[in-house]
Amino acid sequence: MKYPDGLTNREMEVLGYVVRGFPVKMIAAAMGISPNTVNTYLREMRFKSDTHNMRELARYARKIGFNDDGVYLAIAI
Repeated sequence: MKYPDGLTNREMEVLGYVVRGFPVKMIAAAMGISPNTVNTYLREMRFKSDTHNMRELARYARKIGFNDDGVYLAIAI
């Protein structure tokens, strides 16, 4: 599946947690990865989406098709 702005499957997974308001440490625990890895994903997503912080990233996620439960609902492009 292709995602908007070249986002990867793992970035989309992180984005689902961002939409739900999870902080970095909780995202890391839920995904079984380190907070540094989460921050790397966040940095890459902010670059790809031209956003500057978690709030803007969450707004972007809703714009591309995430609902408030962190589920991606958009049709593949």
